[in-house]
Amino acid sequence: MASCRSGVLDKLVQLLHHPDSEVQYEVAWILTNISSGASHQTRAVVEHQACIPLCHLLSSPVPKVKDQVRAETQDSSGELDLDCTSILWTGD
Repeated sequence: MASCRSGVLDKLVQLLHHPDSEVQYEVAWILTNISSGASHQTRAVVEHQACIPLCHLLSSPVPKVKDQVRAETQDSSGELDLDCTSILWTGD
């Protein structure tokens, strides 16, 4: 996947920490689209360390951000057993 090799995923993961909820929403939407593809694409999103910041966004005060992140974690969790509860519990 060209976006994985080009560093785009690293930049997207960094943008999950952006203070603007619109940016967070759009990035979560992009990551949802990537991870809903083939299994190697889902794996790439996880391998680029997107899980922890995505899980932290589940506590966003902005409903549409939470909804988009929930869609992303559900897409990824079916394939890779992503458990945000345990990620948030450990405080990572």
